[in-house]
Amino acid sequence: MRQRLKVSDPENSTITTLAGQFGFWSAGHFARDYKAMFGELPSETLQKTAKV
Repeated sequence: MRQRLKVSDPENSTITTLAGQFGFWSAGHFARDYKAMFGELPSETLQKTAKV
């Protein structure tokens, strides 16, 4: 999940779309679970990708 976010194009990817690809119906639930697992929000991971 995290690796997929790291290789996603932040210009063409949304958290909602990515959450759906992982089987989440709610971007909010995805963000909560992602943060519990990785210690940061999925949007933060995606933003870091944009800076690299």
